[in-house]
Amino acid sequence: MTSALSQALEEAGYSVFVWEIPPQWEHVFYLREDATVENQEIKDIAEERLRLMEQGVDDSQLPK
Repeated sequence: MTSALSQALEEAGYSVFVWEIPPQWEHVFYLREDATVENQEIKDIAEERLRLMEQGVDDSQLPK
């Protein structure tokens, strides 16, 4: 579904970059003008989300 969403965004006029972030391989969509290859803040959020998921925190309470 990631490529379908990316394509739909492109067709709607949004030039996007998709990044799969470990450790859960969550998908992050950026507007191309905002994307950077190395974004430590996003990696830190992904690691924090995993830590909280392992503690049983509800998805609605996870950082985004």
